[in-house]
Amino acid sequence: MSVKEYSMSRDGNLQLAPNFRVREFRSRCGADEVLIDSRLVERLQKIRDHFGKPVNITSAYRSPAHNTAVGGARNSQHVLGTAADITISGVTPMEICQFAEWLMPTSGGIGLYNGFAHVDVRANRARWDQRSGREVAVSGFPGFVPKIEKPATAVVEQIETVVSPHWAKKHLDSLVKKEVVEDAESWTDFDEPATKGQVLALGDKLLEFAYEMMIAHVNGELHDEE
Repeated sequence: MSVKEYSMSRDGNLQLAPNFRVREFRSRCGADEVLIDSRLVERLQKIRDHFGKPVNITSAYRSPAHNTAVGGARNSQHVLGTAADITISGVTPMEICQFAEWLMPTSGGIGLYNGFAHVDVRANRARWDQRSGREVAVSGFPGFVPKIEKPATAVVEQIETVVSPHWAKKHLDSLVKKEVVEDAESWTDFDEPATKGQVLALGDKLLEFAYEMMIAHVNGELHDEE
């Protein structure tokens, strides 16, 4: 089970990851119990590593009583220990959401607020924008594309779960217009689905473009024509 119960009095200084301790996830009401999902810690550490700056957790675990007191949703991910509201000095909430989108394109919750970003590790996928004061469902937060000097294994792992030559070939015109490839010849020998080696062989520029296409595909912005 990925959610573990900790005690602030006993485990407050326990190191969960290189840059996170139990006390940072505590309920702000002073409760001793702290529920923390290890997957959430992992995501936050990746966000911290990417931006190279401390991640300030403004709200993580909430005791049921505290959640009610602050007007939280009855089924809030905070009560389950699977969510965190975060800020990073010098980084906008939108930038945090965009990177979080790249980290978990097909699952988890990402919410954009005035002044902070919400990240949770629920099984299903949820995206919303609450800057207006009310929750508005959105398709996602595309915009982050990793700078790739050499093909990145982590990126390839995500791409090959969604991208296949079948639909990619339908968008070769876009590839040509973007001057990523000159023609369709490089696709002619591909089988369904593409292997990791074949994806790597496409080269860095095509890999970056394929990632952009993957995000569009996940967000429902890309539709194959019959």
